[in-house]
Amino acid sequence: MITNTQPEDGKYAFITSTPFYSAKGKQETKTLVRKHVMRPFMKRNRPKRANGVKNIAPRPFVGASALQISIPQTNREGVEAEAELESKFLMGLQTNSMVLLGNGRVNPFQAWPVKMNTKEHELVHHIWDPSQCFQPFRDFWFPLGTNDSAAMHLVLSNAALHLNALRGNLDEGRDSMMYHHSEDRPVNRKIGKFCGRTFRWNYGSYTWQTWKIHQAGFYKILALRGGLSSIENIPALRLSLFWIEHNMSSDLDIMPLSPPPVQYLTNPYLPKYQADGEAHFVNIREHFDISSFLSVEILDIMKQLSILTVTITRENEKRKAMKDAQFLWGDQNFAGLCVYPILSRLLSIKKEIKHGIEELCRIGGLLFIAQARRWFGVGPVLTNAFIKKLRQLLKSDGEVWNEKVKSLRLWTLIMAGCAATTEDEKAWIVETLKRDFFAWSDLENVEKMWWVDELFRVELANIEEAIHSLQEFK
Repeated sequence: MITNTQPEDGKYAFITSTPFYSAKGKQETKTLVRKHVMRPFMKRNRPKRANGVKNIAPRPFVGASALQISIPQTNREGVEAEAELESKFLMGLQTNSMVLLGNGRVNPFQAWPVKMNTKEHELVHHIWDPSQCFQPFRDFWFPLGTNDSAAMHLVLSNAALHLNALRGNLDEGRDSMMYHHSEDRPVNRKIGKFCGRTFRWNYGSYTWQTWKIHQAGFYKILALRGGLSSIENIPALRLSLFWIEHNMSSDLDIMPLSPPPVQYLTNPYLPKYQADGEAHFVNIREHFDISSFLSVEILDIMKQLSILTVTITRENEKRKAMKDAQFLWGDQNFAGLCVYPILSRLLSIKKEIKHGIEELCRIGGLLFIAQARRWFGVGPVLTNAFIKKLRQLLKSDGEVWNEKVKSLRLWTLIMAGCAATTEDEKAWIVETLKRDFFAWSDLENVEKMWWVDELFRVELANIEEAIHSLQEFK
């Protein structure tokens, strides 16, 4: 029988018991003795920590994002040297919840809230595989899946769905449906009492109808927990809401219900390129006289688009000039920090549009942003809603055919041609462009507006070839 197991002076712990012959059958005694004997070995085998922080991931690129974890000043040179060596072999960024271990690919000792077999580990690795362009904002939304089994199953379902799409099958596969149903069961058990439960992330859907159901349910839960302000200080959750809602709102061209979390969206390239971007915008405004038919609000958004245009162009020139230059395409947060704030403004200003010319400019900006999002690895990005509205606008609003709007109209049509995904859309755009200009110089003027060669050059060449096949222009 145990008489004392607590330290008397804070330094030593003694185990006292009755003689062995009377205590050998006591499980309590066996457990305490085993813990006492194994304590030095367990302590010695614990993961090593440097400066109190467990260092299991490569160092993020400097300046890539204001949200990335900085390296402590102590022992900084050693950590930087090690990170520089590792960066030669690893592409992309990793969070501190994951590390690639050679052919094992995923840390086998990582704790997960669900049972993980080979298939689950492959799906988790797929999320972090830099070759799949499955990167945007994963640092923020993926760790949410490690909180509980429902969220983790949702992450696995999305990964399986994406992997299936890469193989050419756009239908929901068996694996994605299995994980989705595994996610639904625990959520349905907990959903009966919203106020007393810990918040669960259940914000995935497959169709627009289920998306609206999820969105309405999410905001009901959020209202019961105190509204949007209750998650403003939770970066992972607040940024995930921003990212997911704006992706779906863009696909449908509807206004998002929540504003962007500006406290987390600091553009790291703004100080370098703001002046040049504003000069680029002034040149467009004066050359094409767009201020005569666009409101101050629309002009301000297009100025931000000019800054984005200059940023992408200059950073691409830097990559071409220096073989090993750090390039913004390696920064997985670029789309979220630089592109999505402009997307948010273009979606939110929808109800303030005064006439068809402003709507024409708004649609052109959305199509530019759509192609930029695809370039930075966001997918799928749907543009059929924008092109459908553009067709209706050109058919019903005679004001947009005014000669003074010609350059803006051609630019919007070229943006639509570059972003179009169906043969019907492409054929309509080519036919409309063929009727709308009389010289190739009209198309060349488009490149003096909001234009990035890497985003639009290939598709523009395809459009020109299609026009040539219909009619030759001298």
